[in-house]
Amino acid sequence: MTVENMLATVDAMKPNELCEEVKIRWLCDVEGRVLCEIHKQSPESIKLPESEKATLTVPDAYSRLYSLYLAAMIAFTAGNYEEYTTLSAEAEAAFMIYAKHYIRNRA
Repeated sequence: MTVENMLATVDAMKPNELCEEVKIRWLCDVEGRVLCEIHKQSPESIKLPESEKATLTVPDAYSRLYSLYLAAMIAFTAGNYEEYTTLSAEAEAAFMIYAKHYIRNRA
């Protein structure tokens, strides 16, 4: 999935007035965490998405971790802290599901 597709998905799922740059920064936060914690890349070697056309690391089947994280951050920014807490927990669960998948299937 591309950055552009993920932003469109999140905007459709959770309408917001935040600028693209903020949401892309949040996507980069998640992408960096995936690459460091799951793919075990060193922080210095990580190449984060530089454009909306860039492809995200996590396969589409597990991409909920991105949309849930962005939705949580949108809720936090809007002051919806209960929703933020719920979405953050769901995002963390999706992150762990992908981590288990990656560990089981890596060559």
